[in-house]
Amino acid sequence: MKLFIILQDVVIFRSNWANLIDKENYFLLIRSNKLLHVKEQLNYFNKVITLTEYNLKNISNELDVILNSSDYKWSDVKVLCNDEYCLPLAAKLREKFNIVGDNSNIIAKFTNKLVMKNLLHNRVKKPKYIEYNKNDIAIDEIEKILNYPIIAKPTNLAACDGVVKIHCKNELESWLNNNKNTSDYELDEYIEGVLFHIDSVIFNNEILNVFVGEYSSPVAEFITGKAVGTRIVNEKDKNYIKLIEYNRNLLEIMQDLPNCVTHLEVFINKKEEIVFLEIAARAAGGMIPQMYQLAYGINIEEIHFQLQMGKKVNIPINLDRYVGWLWYPQIEGMYLDKNTDLKIKSQHILYWDIDERVKQKKAVSIRDRLGGIIIHNKNYEQLIDDYNWLCNHYFPYKKSL
Repeated sequence: MKLFIILQDVVIFRSNWANLIDKENYFLLIRSNKLLHVKEQLNYFNKVITLTEYNLKNISNELDVILNSSDYKWSDVKVLCNDEYCLPLAAKLREKFNIVGDNSNIIAKFTNKLVMKNLLHNRVKKPKYIEYNKNDIAIDEIEKILNYPIIAKPTNLAACDGVVKIHCKNELESWLNNNKNTSDYELDEYIEGVLFHIDSVIFNNEILNVFVGEYSSPVAEFITGKAVGTRIVNEKDKNYIKLIEYNRNLLEIMQDLPNCVTHLEVFINKKEEIVFLEIAARAAGGMIPQMYQLAYGINIEEIHFQLQMGKKVNIPINLDRYVGWLWYPQIEGMYLDKNTDLKIKSQHILYWDIDERVKQKKAVSIRDRLGGIIIHNKNYEQLIDDYNWLCNHYFPYKKSL
């Protein structure tokens, strides 16, 4: 019997653990008390530990108690994680207890944006960038390297947390003054182009399956008031083969790949060049798992956990329909207007996270959502038409009640 330890701090499950649990093994969930949306899943686990202070010391103490009172050996233990914020913690836990699995050096390539860019140095095209770590760096020096707009973002976070789009010298000066003691940031060149995601199923350094999606706009645009989402890319799309080949070549460069689902994001710029943005060793977030579920009948996050358990997953790829989704941001001072006409032909599911009577706040991360929509259609061209209309014309907001 194996002991599977699942770490989950910030990101909610998109898996149904009823599909992952079995009676031959023991499943221990160690969760943060910040997680409010997993209650319906908790009964599936053999044991659930909830921690107020979620850190290596407290998790280690809990494991010591469990293992000292059981017959488990460390060779029977695996640590599972799909939470971007927990991946480095999971690696440190493996190292502390000599648990087989991905160590900090491997995980850093997929969680620290500077580490991954340095690894890919001169191997792929990437945005110009400056490492910012409590630096007293002159504005003139920044402007010699980067043109406006500039993207300031943490090197180790996700969901556009902490991301700022800087449009001019005054805004840059203000950002520098407000972040004199900030560490683990980078200043990036703003790339104009189309953003794509390539999601790979990997086992024993072999790419088993690949899925491709196109973003409506860069995720960072969400905090400027723009809806963000993705849609399935047809295999006949002019960029599809180019993206598949790029993904394969990049993963070969990365080497020592975890058994997991990877989530790669790249731009195709105005010169038709592929520009690397970042890569993660976890299943995609947003509504991408739901999109793949509708399109292919698979749960990409469940596959990720199965791979971490050491199971090679065979996935028959049968595209049933084309799917896209969008999240709409809260806009400060506005209210939800549920009566806004939906002028689309595709089937859809619409949902709202904010009540019509609640005045919205300014979105500072992807979590500050008004709500979202997922659409699907057998006809690729119709889906694209509807998706573009939702991106450019659907405005479910009003100024007053």
